[in-house]
Amino acid sequence: MLSVLLMLLVEAQESNPLSVAFSDPEKAGEFRANLLAGWMVVQGYEGKAVQVEVAEVRSGKAEEGELRHLNPGVSGLRLQEASNVVTMVMSSQLRSPRITVRVPVGTNLKLRSTAGKAVVVEGVSGDIEIRSTGATVELREVSGGVVAQTLKGGVTARFKQVDAGKELRFQSVHGAIDVTLPEQIQARLRMETRRGKVFTNFELKNAGKREGRVTEGELNGGGPSYGFTTGTGDIYIRKGS
Repeated sequence: MLSVLLMLLVEAQESNPLSVAFSDPEKAGEFRANLLAGWMVVQGYEGKAVQVEVAEVRSGKAEEGELRHLNPGVSGLRLQEASNVVTMVMSSQLRSPRITVRVPVGTNLKLRSTAGKAVVVEGVSGDIEIRSTGATVELREVSGGVVAQTLKGGVTARFKQVDAGKELRFQSVHGAIDVTLPEQIQARLRMETRRGKVFTNFELKNAGKREGRVTEGELNGGGPSYGFTTGTGDIYIRKGS
């Protein structure tokens, strides 16, 4: 009981990356973060700890030799762990950071971007939830369930494989949606765009339109329903290997 109540808190130093382990590494953990600015890349790896490195992008207004860093011990990031959930807390003092996060491959992700530029996830098999107000979203070689929503950026995803029991839902208000699915996937697709077009190199069976904005169809005999919605962008459903 005591271990559940304890919280592990680690603050980042610029010279050393953050590293914090899950309290129960034998179970799938969860990583949560809210990107306030800059870029964040989350990578799956064969380890048991969450590791974070941050580098702040310089403005380039002065030569490096002309400037002195007066607070080198503060990076503006910290990690806290409780009940097998690791949360990254980001300070607004970081103006334009590049954040690299390494998580165990099966980690579930809940990511937010308030004013960030891009969120990238690669090589993760856990369930992924991303909600963004303006950052672009890119998923590379993932294999878990995905819910990705962004207001202004586009969404790009490439799946290594798809579990039939997982949810897949993509939404952008002002951006394109570009998703690559395994060639043999069995699914029913629902694609809605108000002003854009829908493209695919799959053979879509029983394809039809509803209300002039929704295109539906089946892949390889049909299966779970997956949704793709955008306001002004195009939708691309591509055939992977």
